[in-house]
Amino acid sequence: VLGSVAGLGIVPAREKLETKWGRTFLQKPSHKSVDKLKIIRELSPFPYAKRAPRADVCFTEECIDASLQLLKSINFSVNPCDDFFEYSCGKWITDNPIPPSS
Repeated sequence: VLGSVAGLGIVPAREKLETKWGRTFLQKPSHKSVDKLKIIRELSPFPYAKRAPRADVCFTEECIDASLQLLKSINFSVNPCDDFFEYSCGKWITDNPIPPSS
């Protein structure tokens, strides 16, 4: 999943962005987006996710932000084969407790 980066919310560039006028274009990644991508690659526990970014992957700020949010939600201390829910959502649940008044 992380090898393709698609599982992190980064979509292939062929799913192009539409302008409000209906024209299609590809955005160049901003410096801020590239910096965030470097952070994602360094935080990733998977060695194959540290390869150079592919040209057909979305590097917009929104895609990179979505990827960071997903990575921050994962509890990497849990084996996903043992407890996938805890692996995929555990850190988010810990970081976002339900208030006692709810």
